[in-house]
Formats: sequence, structure tokens, C-alpha cells
Amino acid sequence: MKLIVASRADEASMNIRSALLKNYGFKKEKSEKEDDGLYRFKDLLLKTIDDMHIYHDDVDKEVETNDKIENVIFISKHSSEKAVDCLTCHPIGNFSEAEVGGRSFEIVPTDGVLMTKVVRNLQSSSYRVSFEATHHGPYLKTKTFFAEIGSDRESWNDEKKGETVAKALMEALMDNKKIETVVIGIGGGHYMPAPTEIVKRKKVAFSHMIPNYHLSRYKKCIDLILEKEDVKCAYLDKKAIKKQIDLSEIKNELKKRGIEEIDSKSLPSID
Repeated sequence: MKLIVASRADEASMNIRSALLKNYGFKKEKSEKEDDGLYRFKDLLLKTIDDMHIYHDDVDKEVETNDKIENVIFISKHSSEKAVDCLTCHPIGNFSEAEVGGRSFEIVPTDGVLMTKVVRNLQSSSYRVSFEATHHGPYLKTKTFFAEIGSDRESWNDEKKGETVAKALMEALMDNKKIETVVIGIGGGHYMPAPTEIVKRKKVAFSHMIPNYHLSRYKKCIDLILEKEDVKCAYLDKKAIKKQIDLSEIKNELKKRGIEEIDSKSLPSID
């Protein structure tokens, strides 16, 4: 069972929710109260909450179902100071003190394969698309990621963008194809340009991603990920990392933890 979570306090979230309800056969659960807004389509549940996602911990525990919820996907707006016009996906958790929801120095498990499939589907649209580095709350024990519309009110309420995110998400959820290699991403800016570009061409999925602004504590970041994720490989954005830290340092730390460094040239190409 997979759970999609929308927020009434979030314009983009409700925009994507409307597209899901309009186009994908979700039916209201009879067992729920009228204002709870729980809908089902096959093995998918769509729940609507009143408050902002980033502060709503353990939302999956609030859903009454006999089936185990294995994935949670938050549909949301993306905000940025520069109002970057893009569609984004990212894992969640905090590599430092929690400033925007979640727990300090706690990472939430993610489903890198499913998240990467959503990004690839979005990349077939005409919009700018990117991963984002791991950041913010809420806290859950269940595999989780965010799918977002950025970054201003006009975009948040753009019905075509809402439909694009809904379509990319539903197609990913219905896709049973496997991606053999799942990696941690290390290095790069917040919008993770290298991973975003690589998944267009290569059969690889990205799990948690550590941006340059956390490289000063990269050992702690890697350990936080490994506490929650069984990931055996890492991709290093070498050009970005070299600007801040000795690359061999990170490579040695990965070896100590039994993590193989993967070069994009060694990955199989998408047919």
C-alpha cells in the first residue's frame, strides 16, 4: 500500500490533488468521516490533511487500513527566494539542526527507485525539472519523498503543472520495471544538477543526496543515511566537491563503509 498526502494549507498540493481525483479513478473510502478526505485507487490511498506537510510527523500512522503502508509521497509546493520555476522531487530529513520540521540529525528512509521514476517522467514534459538535496521534515519511519511544484503562486495554481505532476507520479507508481543500481549522491548545489542530468541517460536511481553546503560534515551525513538506507553505492559530483574538500578523503571514507563509488560512464545507458 502506498499513501499520497495532500495539504489543504498548500495551494500546489491541492492543485495536484485535484488532478489526481479528476483523472485517476480515486473513490472515497466509506469508512472515513466526511471531512477526512481519504480516497483509494487500487493499492493507493490519497489522504488530505489540514496543516503543512513539513510539520506533520508520522502521518501514515493516522490512516486506518489493514494493509501496511510501504511508501508515503507528499505532493507539495516548492518555495525559493529566487522563485525558480521548476518541478522537483527530493528525499527528506535533516543533516543538521531541524529548522523546517522533522528531527535534528535524523534522516527519513526514501524510495530512490520510485522517486527517480517520477523525475524521469517529469523530464518528458516541457518544464524545468530537478532533484533537490535531502532537506526538511516531517519525520516518518516509512519510505518517503516529496513531489513539488515551484515556486510562486502562479505556478502553484497552474492546472497544467498540477496535471503534469499527477501524471508523472501515477505512471511511476504503476511502473514495475526495476532499476538495478541505487546510489547516494554526494556534492553539488541544492538542485543537484549532476544527478538530475544523469538519470536522463543512465539506468540508476538516486536515494539521499548530500549537497556542497553539508560537505563540512559529510562523514556524519553518510552515517545518518546508512542508519536508514541499505545503499551500497555512491555517485560523487567530483567537479563540485573539489571546490571544497579533498576528493580522496571522501573516497576513503566510502571504502571504510563498504560503499562503492560509481562513475556515470560505468552505468548502463537507457535504451
